[in-house]
Amino acid sequence: MRTAQSAMCTRRRRPLELATLSNSDASYAGQAVGVVLTGVFVCVASAIVWLGLKFTIGLRPSEEDEDVGLDRAEIGLEAYPEFVRS
Repeated sequence: MRTAQSAMCTRRRRPLELATLSNSDASYAGQAVGVVLTGVFVCVASAIVWLGLKFTIGLRPSEEDEDVGLDRAEIGLEAYPEFVRS
């Protein structure tokens, strides 16, 4: 006597049909609109973040820190000691 479980194990598996892998309601135009809208959202959101940073703490170091070098100004070490100015 075969059980239901053994019948399932011996049943032959059919390859996936293409109809189960696609969606007839989807289109490339809808996908393209989604990609474009995602790009617009990311651009606007990042612009808001960068402008917020620019007007609150600033994005550039001071001219003195640029002249000295950011490694020396921030952590007190030369990043590439072999390129030290004489």
